[in-house]
Amino acid sequence: MTTPGQERQPSYRLLKVVLPLDGSASFLLPVLLLAAVPVLRWLDPSATLVGAVVIGSAVVLGACGVLMAAAMARTMLRGEAEHPEMARFLASSRR
Repeated sequence: MTTPGQERQPSYRLLKVVLPLDGSASFLLPVLLLAAVPVLRWLDPSATLVGAVVIGSAVVLGACGVLMAAAMARTMLRGEAEHPEMARFLASSRR
């Protein structure tokens, strides 16, 4: 038999990776893509390459959102108001 704290550990480890990745990528990706427009114009890469990078970035951000939504759904089904790892991340990222 496992205690409640032991069964939650794998999702905590996953969220420790997903939360910072999603938070920083959601903030930096639009800025990076806008700054890359002049560079893309100068390098003139193929449209397929540019499309693949944009779609790949969208898939990664979407997957992060799905993982966070699943973690929150599991937390709410357990009857808790918020996920402890998410609360810890949000508290540490306040400015």
